[in-house]
Amino acid sequence: MENGVQENWQQLLLPGRLIGEALAQDDHFLSLEESCTAGVGSADYDFSSPQFTAEIAGKGLPNFGAAHFTRQGMLPEIQRFWRSFDSRIVLWKYADLDMQEMTDYTGVSQQVIAAAVVRPKDFVVDADYFLILATPLEVSLHALRFAPGSDRLLQPMPTQYAVATDDVLTTALAADAASGRIFLGGNDGCIHELQYSEDESSWLRRPRKCRKVAVSWNLQSQLPVALQRICVAMFGQSETVVQLATESSRGLLIALSSLSNISIFHVPASQRNSQGRLEEKPLVQLCSITQSSIASEVGRIKARLFPGLLAANSRGLNPFGAVAAATGLASQPPRLVKVWPVEKTQGGSIVACAVAEDGTRVFLKGVFRASSSVPTSDVNSPGSGTQQRCSQITSVAVHHVRFLDALAPKNLRVKDALWEDGVTLLQCQVSEHDSASSAFAGGRAGGAETPESVNAVVALSTDLRVIAQRQGRNRSPWLQHASLAEHVDTVHLHRSGSAVPEILGIAMLPRPVSKPVEQLFSKGNGLVLPVLHLSELAKQQLVPAPSFIIISGIGAHILRKTQPINVLQGLLLNGNMAQLQDFVNQFTAEQVCAMCFQTLTQAMPKISARSNASRPDKTDASSASRNKFRVAKNDMLTEPSSSLASTAPLRDPAEEVLLLRTEQFLLSPQLSVQMGFSQVLPSLQGPQMSAQTSPLGYPVMFQSAARLSARLRGLYSYLSRLIRPFWLSPVMLVSWPPAQAEKPKRKRPDEWWPPPPDPAPVAKGAQWRCAFSKPQRSYAQSELSLLKMTLDRCLPRLVRTEPGLADGGFAGASISQEEVDAAQGALRIVAASLEALDFLDLLSGCTAAMSSGSCPAEILQRFSELTFRDLVCQPEAQQVLQRLMQAGVVASRDLSRCPTLFSQADLEIQESFEVLRMVQESLKAAGAGTSMLEIARLSNLTHRALSVLERHAARVNLTEAAGRLRAVGACKGLVALCSSVAKARDSKDEAMRPHDASNPRIQQLHYARLECYQIVLGILDDFLSFARQRPGMQSNFALLQPLQDDGGASARILDLPELLPSHIQDSDATSILDALLRHCLEGRQYQADELFHFCVLKWMMQSGLPPYRYKSPYLKNFLQVHAKDDPEILCRYLQHNGRWAEACDAYLSLARDAGTTYRVGGPSSSSGSQQQILLLQKAAMCARMPHSNRRVEPILRMMTEVTAMRTESNRETLDMHSSIARRPLS
Repeated sequence: MENGVQENWQQLLLPGRLIGEALAQDDHFLSLEESCTAGVGSADYDFSSPQFTAEIAGKGLPNFGAAHFTRQGMLPEIQRFWRSFDSRIVLWKYADLDMQEMTDYTGVSQQVIAAAVVRPKDFVVDADYFLILATPLEVSLHALRFAPGSDRLLQPMPTQYAVATDDVLTTALAADAASGRIFLGGNDGCIHELQYSEDESSWLRRPRKCRKVAVSWNLQSQLPVALQRICVAMFGQSETVVQLATESSRGLLIALSSLSNISIFHVPASQRNSQGRLEEKPLVQLCSITQSSIASEVGRIKARLFPGLLAANSRGLNPFGAVAAATGLASQPPRLVKVWPVEKTQGGSIVACAVAEDGTRVFLKGVFRASSSVPTSDVNSPGSGTQQRCSQITSVAVHHVRFLDALAPKNLRVKDALWEDGVTLLQCQVSEHDSASSAFAGGRAGGAETPESVNAVVALSTDLRVIAQRQGRNRSPWLQHASLAEHVDTVHLHRSGSAVPEILGIAMLPRPVSKPVEQLFSKGNGLVLPVLHLSELAKQQLVPAPSFIIISGIGAHILRKTQPINVLQGLLLNGNMAQLQDFVNQFTAEQVCAMCFQTLTQAMPKISARSNASRPDKTDASSASRNKFRVAKNDMLTEPSSSLASTAPLRDPAEEVLLLRTEQFLLSPQLSVQMGFSQVLPSLQGPQMSAQTSPLGYPVMFQSAARLSARLRGLYSYLSRLIRPFWLSPVMLVSWPPAQAEKPKRKRPDEWWPPPPDPAPVAKGAQWRCAFSKPQRSYAQSELSLLKMTLDRCLPRLVRTEPGLADGGFAGASISQEEVDAAQGALRIVAASLEALDFLDLLSGCTAAMSSGSCPAEILQRFSELTFRDLVCQPEAQQVLQRLMQAGVVASRDLSRCPTLFSQADLEIQESFEVLRMVQESLKAAGAGTSMLEIARLSNLTHRALSVLERHAARVNLTEAAGRLRAVGACKGLVALCSSVAKARDSKDEAMRPHDASNPRIQQLHYARLECYQIVLGILDDFLSFARQRPGMQSNFALLQPLQDDGGASARILDLPELLPSHIQDSDATSILDALLRHCLEGRQYQADELFHFCVLKWMMQSGLPPYRYKSPYLKNFLQVHAKDDPEILCRYLQHNGRWAEACDAYLSLARDAGTTYRVGGPSSSSGSQQQILLLQKAAMCARMPHSNRRVEPILRMMTEVTAMRTESNRETLDMHSSIARRPLS
């Protein structure tokens, strides 16, 4: 049984390693620092394949009224579009265009000039968000709340948090999502922080709840109001802060001024002081970069990228744009209109991206101090990213410049921009002539008048074909060098019969997934392997395609991203083999196989429902399978038949065709060979095979040693993406109670030894919770269950070759055993993952038992460190889970749903332990007055538990079983269990009769058996110590007396009972010890265990007990070998067993040896003669016994001679003493 469990765990190691490689493959080449080459520029785009579809949605904009509005903008945090009419603000929910939900609010007395929303701080409990409204006189916070269980916004409520602007117009608002801190940018070029807190009182001052603190300032802002006006009249207005943006993972605040200068500040993390108050440290300005620095570096890069476009007599250089240099250089470079902070996982060392007015994107890289910088290859790793602190940034520099294509319109002007989920949307204003003649032109409604300039949206998205080739295990030599490849789509908004509208705002729509599932994929969930930073190629299996809303004067347009799987499904419906072959060549075979598995898995619920309604006959299924391989090569996707389909049609015929063709495209041997799905991907050897650090926490060889086909690689890619959020995340989160603080010891100057390890945390009172909520676990269970159903149906065709291929002329590659193991391993690891999720469901309801302290703290600490990967495919986790089960954290009857984590043997053993615990409680409750009937019932239960333990002896933890059995008094059963466990550890009895005793394996088996026998010897030691406490039995010799069988208090126990009483009397200890020894040495079930007999007999010799009183079959051999120091014991053994002749000879031999000692010793050896006489008397007694065949007369003569010699010796001794006494003293 144990070998089978270990084999099962070993079979999960290969799939676990393949999943790790697939996860590392998805993380490869995703950082902007890796994709963008330092110090150069790029302008390569693809116009051939559109990536977005735009359609008008809803009934147009709601009626805001006829009044002229003051300001407008987007609030993407709450999916609202806002428009202000003086002091009144209207919020429109754009996420649901059919409801036309609008919220009208008037909470200020002045006109609203800016608005934003922010999550409130921790001490605010009566608001979901704060609406920040800026007016010319003040900035105030207003509480926003949603209806319970919905996203319907209730009426906003004013709060007491407000600060004066001091005659400075607020031009920019920003908030830190992690801490809730609010930052204000003014037209005077200064940045302030709006701080609000609980009642903050000081001595002789009124409580202040809200204040404005300066973050950055200039000389003009410090002058009095009158002097400021004079300076503005003479020198003009200072630069204005036009944008503020925050980045929580790095703790950055980035400011963009009207002069295109960029400043970066560090936002320290908030913390609570000893009084429990929230302390917010002031911001620190890290660095800044001016427009001239950016312009000079961009100009140098553009000169290298477009050398032929520069005029020969040009002295200046317009740094932005690709066409302006060919037609004449502008005197002033375009200004920066937007700056985006870049997260660590997305950018690496790139901290910001700025967008110029002509569409040029400038990526800015942070320069860190040498002590805190990290290698480039490790920047994308979550483990190493935490080592790089934003406070160590000393400066920023231009890392890479991304120009628009040379065919872009020369008069293109970017007014606003959005960068979300790897998609860049540029809200542009283009002249009508350039828009119609350039490659950026898009379709517009004909017949409508077009103005001189039109508004358009330029959508830039990553070219996923390049990512697929790069992640294809370096088998594309022309893509070895990093570069950023993108698609370009131009979207012109139009409606039939209407003019080209003005674009009012752009925002990303929320994903149509539940909130718990969205949190599972988000970066704020604390995932070790986050999902949302992945490319669209790896993310399409988990989240829907990103979609955006463009609000214009004619209504709302929905801009949807086309995923590669949608393109593949369209090609499968079309059935063009040439296009499918080209798609496979572009996206690689393994990525296409992953998309096919996704398509089949998503259709599995409908297949199951349909198959339950009508099940085809076996004959029809087999004939359909044979007919499928008779399809002609040139028409392989026409009229398919599928094992996943039946005669019952789906609701949508197109979906039925898609399912059938996807299955044939993936599983057909002919198409697999043609498309390269069955081709075994070779492993590169030699110097090209290098280890790279990945977010998995260990080095990963991207050229794996496993030789698998692209189809199986695609299967593992799809599987790894499904379980990615769980794989390396801890399964349980725990808050340990505070440990008792110890007084620190003073360390001597010369003490160099490292401090001792930290003690184990306090288990009792710890707060446990599952790292994944119930909806998140249910989502993962549903996805994995569908994949398991797909593999159950497709696995037979994945691991075999169709016999009819040879007749059809197809030469398919034979499937190796490694392929079969990998395919079956995928199914095993899916089943193990489902069992792990079931176990987490059970454990989430047993957190109180984990906090009770019944389980050791060391085990709980080890369990808190387990990840989902450890729970699924690491053998070390099974020991921790067994200890949890043994501690009673989860009932064994509930664990039957997890046969991989808990085998049937483990569950039966645990049930036996629970039965023994129930017996112990029953005996403790009954006390000394337990009836014979109750004892018989409890003995029967104990016997049943013991039979289960002996049946699974190889899986039993003998130490724990011994404690439970001794607690109920089942010493007899414990001896039998120890013997069974010893036999299970050495099933072939190699330690009994070893051929080579010095063999390490033999020695290991020998000590493994002795470990079991030591428990039995411990029981005997306890009974012997208890028996010696009886008066008159303080010595070992008192136990040598034979017990009386007269029914008295010390009568011999004929048979040892199954359960011994918990309180043993002193008079019963000797009889119980005797019965236990007879059970060990004379029991039939132990007759074959020579080593066990030797251990018990050796213990008796060391304890001074008579071993010859027990009929052990190995006693004589034992005495002959181990009783050389006391040879009389062998004589007693022969005498005790009625072997009179041998006993007589043995006694005579000992007597002769004693006589020799007497003669050699001389007169001083009188005790030797007495011992010789005693031995001769015992020999004479044995000779007198019937059938001894020995004569007693020679023995008597020897006794007479010894007596005479002793008498003569005594007489000589007396004469010597008399002569000495009569001798004179002189």
